[in-house]
Amino acid sequence: MKLVVAVVQSDDAPALARALAENGFQATRLPSRGGFLNHKNTTFLIGVEDARLEEVKALIVEKAEARTVPHEGGELEVGGAVLFVLDLLEFLKL
Repeated sequence: MKLVVAVVQSDDAPALARALAENGFQATRLPSRGGFLNHKNTTFLIGVEDARLEEVKALIVEKAEARTVPHEGGELEVGGAVLFVLDLLEFLKL
């Protein structure tokens, strides 16, 4: 089993949460902030069986869109997602 920690822009969080639920994945959402631009993010904690890991990653790629925003006289690409995939020793739902 894996724990996927996915940091996405808050604008993308509702669509991702809906897609995860529709595909039978349970996730915990936590508000967070980005370091560089201090934008609002949402961090998802998703417990997933090894066999479904690629499915979760594909949903995140599909729903977390990179976009260009104005920044200090130019443009900057933001969005997308940062994923951390960790081995999970135990998963309990109490």
